[in-house]
Amino acid sequence: MKDLIGLFDPRVTTIKLLHLDIEPTNICNANCVFCAYQYQSGPTYKTVNFDFVKKLLDAFCEAGGGDIGLTPIVGDPLVNKDLETIVSICRKYNKIKNIGITTNGILLTKERFIALRDAGLTNINISMTFPEKSEYEKIYRNNSFDKLIKNIEDLLEVDCKGVEICLAIRTPRLFLGTNSLLKKVKSAGWKITRNIFFDDWSGQVANGLIENDLLKRPKRSKHIPCSILQSGPHALVSGKITACGCRDLEGKSELSDENIFKPFYDSGNLQAVYYENMEVLRRRFLNNNPPEICRNCHHYTPDFRFANMKDRIIQITFDIREALQFILNIKS
Repeated sequence: MKDLIGLFDPRVTTIKLLHLDIEPTNICNANCVFCAYQYQSGPTYKTVNFDFVKKLLDAFCEAGGGDIGLTPIVGDPLVNKDLETIVSICRKYNKIKNIGITTNGILLTKERFIALRDAGLTNINISMTFPEKSEYEKIYRNNSFDKLIKNIEDLLEVDCKGVEICLAIRTPRLFLGTNSLLKKVKSAGWKITRNIFFDDWSGQVANGLIENDLLKRPKRSKHIPCSILQSGPHALVSGKITACGCRDLEGKSELSDENIFKPFYDSGNLQAVYYENMEVLRRRFLNNNPPEICRNCHHYTPDFRFANMKDRIIQITFDIREALQFILNIKS
C-alpha cells in the first residue's frame, strides 16, 4: 500500500542527505534470535570517539543538517554511559532537528530517561515482544523482562516533555489483544507499532526465525535504490562509515568503500559523497545490478521520492507480482 501511494505521489526531491546515524556502541545486553549481533565477528568497540562525532556533525550540518539516529546496526545505545553527552553535543547544532534512539529498554530507567530528555533527545523506540515473560525470554534471550516492564511503568509516570515514545512490538502474534500495559501506553499518548515479519540477515538468522515461529520478511525485487542509500550515512563505532545502516555491521561491504567516503575522511565533505560518489551505487539499482550486500536483503525499501514515473511503475509492477505470489504461497 505504501508503494501504491508512492506511485502517485507527485513530489520528487533532489535532497539526498537528510539523516545521519552514529553508533554510540556496538555492544548489546540482549541476544535476540532475529538479530545478527550473535554473529558479529570483528573487533569489539565499546564506545564511539567524541572527536569523530563532532567531525560527523560538522560535516552533516555543513551539508544542510536534518535528523540524527543514535542506534547501532546491532547493539543497544544505552550501553554507552556517555550517551547523554553525545545527545547534548548533537543538540548544540541548530541544523539538527530530531535526535532518536531504538533500545531494548533494559537500561532505560526513569533516571536515565530524564537525563536523556533533558539532554535533548526527541524520539525513543522501545523494542520488545508482546508483554508476556515466556515470549520475551524466548525471543530476546535474556532474563530482564521484569526490569523492562518496571522501566516502562515508571516512564508512564514521568513528564515526557516533547519526547515521542513508541513501543515497537516484535511478535509472531497477529493480534495484541487488550493487554493492560498496552492500554496504559495508548492512554498516555505513546505510539505502538508492530511487525510480524523479520529480516533474516541474508540467511544468517534464518534458523532462529524458524525455531521461534517468526515469519521471514518477503524478498523484493530491487529496481529503485533503497531508501537507506538516499538518506545519509551510518557511522560505525569503529570510525568507519558505510552507506548501509541496515546490515553492513562491520563495514566490510562495498558500501563502506573508503574511496566513496574519501571526501569526508580527507576534508569532512559529506556533500560530495552523497551528491556525487553515491550516484554510482544508486544507478546500479536502476541497471539491475545492485551491490552484492543488497541482493539478498529482505529489509529493502524503495524510495519513490527520487524516482521518475517510469521507474516507479517498474518497481510497483514487481511489488504487485511478488505480493500476489506471496499470498498464493501462504494459502497453499
